[in-house]
Amino acid sequence: MLLNISDEETPFLSRKIDLFFFWEKKALEKNEKKYEINQTYSLESLQTPSKNLYTIGMMMKILGFSEEEGLQFVQTFFWEKNDEKNLTSFKEGFTTEENQTFSSFSLLSSEKESSQAHLFTGNELLAEWGKAWGLEFYSAYPMTPATSVLKTILKYPEITFFQGEDEIAVAMAMLGAKYAGKRAMCATSWGGFALMTESVSFSMQAEIGGVYIISQRDGPSTGTPTFMGQGDLFLALYSAFWETSPIVLAPSNFKECYEMIGDALNYSDQYQHPVIVLVDKLLSEGYCTILQDQLKIPEIKRGKLHQPQETDQYLRYQVTEDGISPYAFPWMEKSLFIATSYEHTESGSTNEDSDIKLQQVQKRRKKMLTFQEREFQNGGSSAFEVLNPDAKKLFITRGSPTETVKQVLKNHQDRGLIVLKMFFPEDPALKTFFETHPCEKLYFIEQNSEGRAEKWLSEILGLKAKEREGKVEHFRKTDLYPVFVEDIEGILTHESK
Repeated sequence: MLLNISDEETPFLSRKIDLFFFWEKKALEKNEKKYEINQTYSLESLQTPSKNLYTIGMMMKILGFSEEEGLQFVQTFFWEKNDEKNLTSFKEGFTTEENQTFSSFSLLSSEKESSQAHLFTGNELLAEWGKAWGLEFYSAYPMTPATSVLKTILKYPEITFFQGEDEIAVAMAMLGAKYAGKRAMCATSWGGFALMTESVSFSMQAEIGGVYIISQRDGPSTGTPTFMGQGDLFLALYSAFWETSPIVLAPSNFKECYEMIGDALNYSDQYQHPVIVLVDKLLSEGYCTILQDQLKIPEIKRGKLHQPQETDQYLRYQVTEDGISPYAFPWMEKSLFIATSYEHTESGSTNEDSDIKLQQVQKRRKKMLTFQEREFQNGGSSAFEVLNPDAKKLFITRGSPTETVKQVLKNHQDRGLIVLKMFFPEDPALKTFFETHPCEKLYFIEQNSEGRAEKWLSEILGLKAKEREGKVEHFRKTDLYPVFVEDIEGILTHESK
């Protein structure tokens, strides 16, 4: 566990460790290769019912908590109040004389309103926002690091939860709920999503929608999937086996985990198209304090819901100007239709006529063009954010490394940052930005060996054009650890030499 306490709003990570507790020598030997550790304390020979609670007691004393505050915290999160053995361990750690050898830390500045701050993991925010935006059905099969979304979902009995026997069952149950008119979502990681991909194609063809969370990690094997990685971008973009891609969103911080689930549920209803939310292990399982009043108020958008008429002849896949057909639920009167993974007529009847095929392909493609027009061109969402846009040397990244790069930029105002938040549909404004920006150097910061985002954007943005030769570079971290401030500073140091 790495605990970072700061008055900075940016939850960045550094190699510098002020105080390191370890229960076995191997832990120190492994971590001192990666971190710059100031003070250490060994608990190898400690005799107590719970080393865990003893250590927490020590830490909370050093960090300036009162014993009453410490007890309230650990009784909430770690054990039943009448567990005397664990209570003894905590008090022993809190009152140990060893605490006198360590420096104390001040937790909060006097200007902060700590009572308004709430501690969340990214997965909790994904679930909380889903609830706020009307989530009605959630399905999952446990898979690290997406599993803990369940913990929050289960707090709400009004959300129907289904744990399938595998990820295929999970995805199809989610589509079944969505077909029945419910706001529905499922979550997994890379191996689990590989089993879900045929459901993505079915969702596209039958225009059902649904939200898939992919929590990225490293892999394969037993151990490394519990560490950091960002290798699932292509799996998300190419998860359907024809025509087009799902809508792919990529939150870059904890606040966006909360808000983008709302966007995903809305897009799923409005465009009747599958939506994938790409997070990563650090966002999923990391904790961060969030001020409640900084979170966007939900606005539920259901899209084109069919209104039955007395003389209705319902065409579920009716060709419309914007490509979006009014949708109906199975129990609605005078709204009979067929949902099929085969090509079909406007009513849903299976058909292999070439003209019908062309008509429906163009209709489905038109939906994504409508998305670009409504969400990007008319002041809606943006697929990217730019910090210090006048800088001629830019970093470009996505997901959890974003906040770390932002921290470095505070001391390097001559550098800029492009944060990628949506990969499909593409935002035309990003291409316009590159066509007009006098960029001298562009650094892709990614946590995969192949540079997935760089490859995806190279053709779209013309990054391989002759005039950009030598201007595009990258930093690809694949050692299982997060991107640290020192990694980004190392790029700048190397460049200056």
